[in-house]
Amino acid sequence: MASNIRIGWDNLADAATITASSQVDTLPIERLQTRTIADIYRAGSGTAHLVADLGALRTVGYVGFLGHNMGSQGGADTWRVRLSTADSTGAAGDAHTEAAGTVGLYADTRTAMQRFEAEPFGRAHRFLAAPVSARYVRIDFAMAALPYVQGGRLVVMNPWEPSRGFSFGAAWDPDHGSRRLKTKGGQVYVDDGYFQRRLQFTLGAATQAEAFGQLEPLDMLAGMHGQVLVCLNTQSAYLDSVTLYGEVESRTPMEWADLPRFRRAYVVAESK
Repeated sequence: MASNIRIGWDNLADAATITASSQVDTLPIERLQTRTIADIYRAGSGTAHLVADLGALRTVGYVGFLGHNMGSQGGADTWRVRLSTADSTGAAGDAHTEAAGTVGLYADTRTAMQRFEAEPFGRAHRFLAAPVSARYVRIDFAMAALPYVQGGRLVVMNPWEPSRGFSFGAAWDPDHGSRRLKTKGGQVYVDDGYFQRRLQFTLGAATQAEAFGQLEPLDMLAGMHGQVLVCLNTQSAYLDSVTLYGEVESRTPMEWADLPRFRRAYVVAESK
């Protein structure tokens, strides 16, 4: 059964104190708190862990590790998420614990290496079955082949689940970033650019409470300057493909569509 859309914009990890079991001096753990995913953190070994102290008990429903290299060599690389209320090591996992899970770069028919060559970073997402109250977030990594793990963004939040799903017609519109120039003689020259995923969707049936209690804060706190998380279906077998973390590229005015419902459309472009 498909779940509803999730939207989040308050990344608790940005204000957290993050420590790591090891790090390369020139690629420190603080890089996980910059909005540029290409600014990576790198551990000093293939077996490593990090702990994010949120400063107080906070409601957590999602943990993401973006821009990672897990699965890039086709090995059985794993990660494990644990959430703790009081254990500063995060190992207690009294709020949430799980077994280590294998992480591939993407869930599709291409090999992990083919995907890595096409878009050189992975997205690891963990949506909890129900939000929990926790202070410490711990992630353990184990690489099967490479002697290090790396990543560009840690995301911890409690995404909002609207009472109604997105409207029919949500669309992926990737921007390949390449420029094509056709000469007078008919030859075509291509300035190869970067690949960026873009998602268009409409929330067409928001209640008045959601319009002014969720959509308005989304505009004020993230707007077109912050970063947002959007997942169309948390139960999808292609979770990494239906989930996007990036910036709101454009949006329509919040329309009072029909009593008592409001409508707004968004275009979100993935952060790089």
